Amino acid sequence: MTSLISPTRALVLASPALALFMACSPADQVAGASNGAGYFNSGTTKAPDGGAAPADSGDPVVPAEEPVKLDSGTVIQSPDAGVRVPDPVTTRLDAGAGDAAAVAAACQMTFTVTTVSYGGDYAPGNIGAIWIADTNKKFVKTLKLWAAQRVYYLTTWVPTTKSNKVDAVTSATQYSHTARKATWDCSGVDRQPVPPGTYRVYAEYTESRGMGKIAFWDFAVGAGPVSLMPPDTTSFKKASLQLTQ
Repeated sequence: MTSLISPTRALVLASPALALFMACSPADQVAGASNGAGYFNSGTTKAPDGGAAPADSGDPVVPAEEPVKLDSGTVIQSPDAGVRVPDPVTTRLDAGAGDAAAVAAACQMTFTVTTVSYGGDYAPGNIGAIWIADTNKKFVKTLKLWAAQRVYYLTTWVPTTKSNKVDAVTSATQYSHTARKATWDCSGVDRQPVPPGTYRVYAEYTESRGMGKIAFWDFAVGAGPVSLMPPDTTSFKKASLQLTQ
């Protein structure tokens, strides 16, 4: 009686090694491959490219860490190669704002001057003012005012300052000519520090129903300490300006 054995089965029986190879079903090589899951079956013979087959069939595929290179050229080792570390950002103040803030932190001016009677209608009674302006005569701040009802006779101070007295030391008409002292913290009427530059301190007084005497002295803010002892004039004597900054 003739035995019917297929050629394939005969080949398997003839080669045990081939039989062992065929026992590994393709469906068992990568579990979940059809749904995209990245897990290995314990019978897997080779891991996907880029990773190594773990001993535990439940471990996920973890790609090797890649160094992340910053724009600055620094290389760091990141646990997540998909996250970029931004360059450090340095915040700086606007240059003008920074300079003004530095001036405000240390700036203090003291100005002293003695007025001299010129024999006016109300002598020795007098009214006057001391104020700061820039070299374009733009008003910055009034420092001292001694005047009351006749203040409009200060024919330079009134139109220049619009009679602004913010933070000024004020008093009534004076009946003698003595030293007038004023101080300034290098701020404007907005109480904000002035920018570095050249400024003027003005002094005006009158003993009459009209224009009296006026003078000004220039000095620098933001360029270091200032010490001025201007020479006497007919109407102003013993002037002194000291600025710390």
